[in-house]
Amino acid sequence: MEKYKESVAPFADYHQVIQLNPFDAVVCLRKVDTKAFEIVNFNDKLPSLIELQDVDATNAENFFPEQCWLQVSKILQRELNMDHKLEICTGNKVKTFIANVQHLEKSVVAVILRETHNDVAPYLQFVEQYVSPVLTTDVQGRIIHQNFAATTLLSSGHHNLIGRNIFSLLESKYSDEFKLLFAKTIEGSAFGMPKCLFKDQLLSHEPFYLKTHPTYFNGEIIGVHLFVKDANSFMNDQESLLLFSING
Repeated sequence: MEKYKESVAPFADYHQVIQLNPFDAVVCLRKVDTKAFEIVNFNDKLPSLIELQDVDATNAENFFPEQCWLQVSKILQRELNMDHKLEICTGNKVKTFIANVQHLEKSVVAVILRETHNDVAPYLQFVEQYVSPVLTTDVQGRIIHQNFAATTLLSSGHHNLIGRNIFSLLESKYSDEFKLLFAKTIEGSAFGMPKCLFKDQLLSHEPFYLKTHPTYFNGEIIGVHLFVKDANSFMNDQESLLLFSING
């Protein structure tokens, strides 16, 4: 996983999703008409998980196996940023994926496929169902994932933060404290920051309580989960610790 610890070169917006996500198979598609899509780009994990019909095809219908494209095309017609089940037969084996479609720019979307039984589940998949916004970054601070709660709170102008540098999103008064927190988190510990706020009031209009947790993949820290909570969560945590200490 060393390549994810190196500085990430700048990519066009729709390339950032596939280059920065080490967990999932990702393919970017451009809508040509009502039902037709063309392949824009895809990451190395896609052909390793799915036996593609024609890896060089530009037409999505020829790119994916027939049974796979029938399912993907139906998912593309549904609501974005919602999880859908996808089953693909390979020989005598059936692989089950959770498919999520994210709008990137204009007519370009990313189809993100995650196997339901792989090792990612304990490290990343749980954040999808988390009730509060969660952003996941690589060790350089570049955002590689945002959960559904985060997406729903973002404005149309900032619908997708993937590829953005988390440090550039911070209000300057919180920058130094966050940088220290981030550096300690990638060393292996979880931390809490009582107050934090992003520029342009992203995710919250008021300062929020930020909880950080190292992101593990195959036993190695490859980034940081950022849990955005109401500032009162910090007070509740402190009161709980105080009560525990008194009763103990």
